Amino acid sequence: KAQWIVGTSDTGGVGNYGTIVKVPYGYDTVQYTYSMLGGLNGYKPRSLTRACDGTIYGIADGGIGNHGIIFSFNPTTNVYTKKIDLHASGCWYPYGISYASNGKIHGSTGAPIDTAKSYFFEYNPTTNVIIKRDSTTNYFSSSNYNDFISVFFTRPCIGMGNFIYYATPSANVYDQ
Repeated sequence: KAQWIVGTSDTGGVGNYGTIVKVPYGYDTVQYTYSMLGGLNGYKPRSLTRACDGTIYGIADGGIGNHGIIFSFNPTTNVYTKKIDLHASGCWYPYGISYASNGKIHGSTGAPIDTAKSYFFEYNPTTNVIIKRDSTTNYFSSSNYNDFISVFFTRPCIGMGNFIYYATPSANVYDQ
């Protein structure tokens, strides 16, 4: 079974919208590069996570309202698929995602400047449904929103007891 290292760049590729690159494990030569298409199809891919079936999921800027998207990439077939626009969910400006043992993808969003709120979300790849789980207003007072907007949340981490952990800019850890 082939093993791959899959990564992203936020620039480069056709149109300079960023790329997804695939390198065979143990080699230093890129075997495949997917060029992001920009606009509704996404640009600046990042925060990759691997599902149990080997599918790679990631987030990117773009989509409806430029609020972000979730995409999948199959490293065996080199097929990129835009899975869902984040516009309708209210989970705008995705920052990081992680694959959980329940088969769902958990993530965090950046704060839209007009609301100073960010959210945790859960995406189900089987049903292609995203659910807004919690607002960061439960963890932040109005006095530190500016720090939060500029730094956002780090990538979520699935920890012991299947809890989701996020680190805040002040390095406190909250479980969800």
